Amino acid sequence: MMRVMDYAMKEIPEWDGKRLAAVGRSQGGGSAIIMSALNQKIQCVSADVPALCDHNGRAAGRRPGWPQLLDNAKAKGFGNDAQYFDAANFAEFVKCPAVVSVGFYDTMCEPASVYAAFNNLKGEKKIINCITYGHGWGKYNTDLA
Repeated sequence: MMRVMDYAMKEIPEWDGKRLAAVGRSQGGGSAIIMSALNQKIQCVSADVPALCDHNGRAAGRRPGWPQLLDNAKAKGFGNDAQYFDAANFAEFVKCPAVVSVGFYDTMCEPASVYAAFNNLKGEKKIINCITYGHGWGKYNTDLA
């Protein structure tokens, strides 16, 4: 992600060299949080139903967000390492303003996993609670990835 951003900031002539936002949905939302933690040039982040959050959630009695990394039998014993790939942990280093959305019927990026990341954000932040949304747009839509 950092190399892509370095390339984009250097090679895209339309960029004014000043304004930079990280925006993404699902896996892209988790990636936007991670990028905002790693690149202090990012001035704001928007993460729509972010994935990659709360990999160790089951240990605390919560269902983790996509990809439910530690649910795979081959990943047992990977719990300590999973923290290094967890957008909820990266969120602690995000100091820029952030907007996060959560779908209360989302079975891919569980609300608890999204809140695990949101609660760790350090800058100005707002959460948009989509009470009747799943992972996709629209009422109870859970089939869009």
